[in-house]
Amino acid sequence: MPHLDTTMLSRHTVEVLNGPGTPESSSIGAIEYDIRETEYDTYMPERVGIRVRRLPDGEFRDALQTSSEGRFLALDVPGEGLPLGSLLEIERGSMLYWGELLQLAGSAALVWIGHSLDRSKLHPIRETWGE
Repeated sequence: MPHLDTTMLSRHTVEVLNGPGTPESSSIGAIEYDIRETEYDTYMPERVGIRVRRLPDGEFRDALQTSSEGRFLALDVPGEGLPLGSLLEIERGSMLYWGELLQLAGSAALVWIGHSLDRSKLHPIRETWGE
């Protein structure tokens, strides 16, 4: 099975997006980001069960999050391949992530995360507004 090498994910991802020798800041279309400013959870278990769907109306499918670094998630998405550039919604516990599929090798995928939402923080807001 093909495998994405995530040992040098930040440098490699920037090179995939902009070519070899690029600085630590980059852009995807009109989206600007700086990987030096992004924090990530270093205590994540190696493989976490998630659900993934292609936006706007794809069906959710079970997958695994294999690693994360900054605004990038490495996933194992079995089944029919997704086209590069697909916009994805990812559910992990109370978290929702929205991002773009940047790299695919078999079932191994690299996703850039543009937005995230912790649904558990919505509960007090909904109670306040009576929803």
